[in-house]
Amino acid sequence: MRKRVGLRYCGGCNPCYDRTAAVRRLADTAPHCLLEPFSEGGCYDLILMVCGCLTACASPANLPGTPLFWIRCRDDLDAAEKMLAVL
Repeated sequence: MRKRVGLRYCGGCNPCYDRTAAVRRLADTAPHCLLEPFSEGGCYDLILMVCGCLTACASPANLPGTPLFWIRCRDDLDAAEKMLAVL
């Protein structure tokens, strides 16, 4: 069974990298995971907070007690890949 990963994005006002390409890369490296936009009431194994810059303004409010992983720059992608690999 595929692991569900919710994606919550920041507003995208000052992105320093291509967030869409980053999520595509993660999806390609973790085919056992279903990466989908976060939806209230959804049941997730992990929530990725996909922020475009180090300010990381995406709000973790109203999120269930699911583990969060913050992606704030391109350098965070390797750690995100490792996180997804162990799901």
